[in-house]
Amino acid sequence: TPFRIPRGQYFFLGDNSQISDDSRAWGTVKEEDILGRGELAVVHLDWPWTKTFSWQDLSGHWIR
Repeated sequence: TPFRIPRGQYFFLGDNSQISDDSRAWGTVKEEDILGRGELAVVHLDWPWTKTFSWQDLSGHWIR
């Protein structure tokens, strides 16, 4: 379904769209409510896909 994001607001999406709790659940976020920028993504290392995970796969893909 098309969705128009109001000016001055942001729509956040999680990286695992099947289970992420993101703007699809809680709506847009006003720019004035954003306090900073993302510096680190945290991953729970007990998830099944992490058994074959390689930190080298992420080299050069860090959030800046």
